[in-house]
Amino acid sequence: MVALSILARLDSDLEAYEEALRLYLEREGYDFHMAGLGAFPSVARPRVIWAGVDEPSGSLARIYTALEDSMCGLGWDREKRRFNPHLTIGRVKGNINIARLAEAVRGLSDRTWGHQTVSDLTLYRSHLGPSGARYEVLRTFPLSPV
Repeated sequence: MVALSILARLDSDLEAYEEALRLYLEREGYDFHMAGLGAFPSVARPRVIWAGVDEPSGSLARIYTALEDSMCGLGWDREKRRFNPHLTIGRVKGNINIARLAEAVRGLSDRTWGHQTVSDLTLYRSHLGPSGARYEVLRTFPLSPV
């Protein structure tokens, strides 16, 4: 099972998130391929290591756009960064061995990791703390089988 994670920021927006997600309940799931490895903000200064997501049907981008449009209607600001679907592999919290890590990431940047089927959408709330984020599942919306 793979879930699209949307992080709810306020309890008052929870119903609006659920309503926006309901638009996709009758939709079919879809496949995506994982390919490449990279880092945010850059391989030279990594804070997040990610595997790229290639989803040729455009379903993921359409879901993202629909959810963002719904949230903007509630007064949220539109995201300024380009939508970059990815799977977070890990977070980098220090500077030890950064050069070795960057070399490893560059060496795997063209690798294909396989494919996965998205079978549901899951709404999460993040709880930020000194030891990192903890994620709470609020609701899962199953998609129709592919």
